[in-house]
Amino acid sequence: MKVLEINPSVAGVSGDMLVAALADLAGDTGDLEAIFTEHHLEFTLHHIEDNVLPGKRLELSNETQKLTGNQLRSLLETLVSNLSPVFSKMAIQTIDILIEAEMEVHQTKDIHLHELGTLDTAFDIFSVCYLMDRMGIEKVNLHPIATGSGTVKTQHGVLPVPAPATRQILQRFELPTIIGPEGEAATPTGVALLAAISSNLSQSSSVVFTSQGVGYGTKEFHDRKNMLRLQLGSTVSTPSSIAILETNLDDVSGEILGGSFQDLLDHGALDVSMVPIIMKKNRPAYTLRVLCRQSEIDQLAERIIRLTGTLGVRVLRVDRHIGNREVEEKVLNISALGGECRVRVKHGARMKVEFDDLQEIAERENKTVLEVEDIVYRELYRQ
Repeated sequence: MKVLEINPSVAGVSGDMLVAALADLAGDTGDLEAIFTEHHLEFTLHHIEDNVLPGKRLELSNETQKLTGNQLRSLLETLVSNLSPVFSKMAIQTIDILIEAEMEVHQTKDIHLHELGTLDTAFDIFSVCYLMDRMGIEKVNLHPIATGSGTVKTQHGVLPVPAPATRQILQRFELPTIIGPEGEAATPTGVALLAAISSNLSQSSSVVFTSQGVGYGTKEFHDRKNMLRLQLGSTVSTPSSIAILETNLDDVSGEILGGSFQDLLDHGALDVSMVPIIMKKNRPAYTLRVLCRQSEIDQLAERIIRLTGTLGVRVLRVDRHIGNREVEEKVLNISALGGECRVRVKHGARMKVEFDDLQEIAERENKTVLEVEDIVYRELYRQ
């Protein structure tokens, strides 16, 4: 899965910084120019030379055209009609988050976005969703947001940072924050986009990053670059939660233990194992260990008690990472094996042919499994 890491912990986030960083990461802006031509909005992406973090800065023209909240929402509904459902939803949710934040701050049902009610707000929201959709982003990693400190000038006068609408969004969506530079670092549009992104895309904790994009803002901070860095990568495993059920058995026959194996697997266990141990009074015994989904803990714990007569079962809830388990069916033309043979190959850290397939071919060709395995793997790696 493609994972986007968003790091607004240095200088915060704004809509234009997100667009610039995504464009830098993607390498181009696709059809954005054509999409906004009919609205008489033009944009330029300036390349920012930097020895460490070169990137892009977005410049818009004619973006001050005033729109109401309903007009912005209607425009976005038209623009997102060709996006995939998750990113279409994300764009509409972003403008709704802004509208609801303003109504909450002003304690009114009158939809008025003040400084946010311009065409560039629609451009930023749509462009972010369009570029993420175009890159096929499926998961996200979000770092804490630098909100800034001090005060900011608004139509309502000088207010503390974060501005009221920004604070309301941060609080409502429980987004993690840090202080950051002097002045306003996180804008309502930028924070609303992050809120919508984190609401629609799940987190991924195990990623290999392969490329980065940097977006620069127009403000200047005296102690740091006004930049937002994104990284693009892929998941290397899938996290999940399972349970381990354990019990120690020193008075159960081998026949009962052996029969319990398949019974537990047939009743939903993911795996079953037994470990020889020494218990009290120096008695040889076994630890029966069963892996299962957390939803099946009660069912399998009761099954273990019924099968073995044990007086109790320990339950350990654990996280695990699942590697790539994609299985591909291949048809190999191998003369040493009588022509075509069909095998199922698991892809992970290495290719692995299903043992049942190797055994079937070995029986058919009157060979050992080791002989067949050697022939099949040599052919697989030759492809």
